[in-house]
Amino acid sequence: MSIQQEIGDKSGLCVTLFNMGHIHLQNDDIQNAVSAWVTSYRIAKAINLAEALQALESLAGDLGLPGGLDGWGQLSRQMEENDGGAES
Repeated sequence: MSIQQEIGDKSGLCVTLFNMGHIHLQNDDIQNAVSAWVTSYRIAKAINLAEALQALESLAGDLGLPGGLDGWGQLSRQMEENDGGAES
């Protein structure tokens, strides 16, 4: 993941984080799963990565997160507020 960050591969980083969220979920680590998915959402939204946004919208439905992408946006804002405005 650090290589993707170093070379500026935002779409690759987005996909990696999305997949890491699933790994965290499989390990019953819900907090880190949601954190990875929210970070993936932030990147996908910033670069308008349609495939990732569609996957996140579908995942929101699977998780029971209301509002699809709006739900990820709300979670993102809540996490920023909880972190004192720091972005992941």
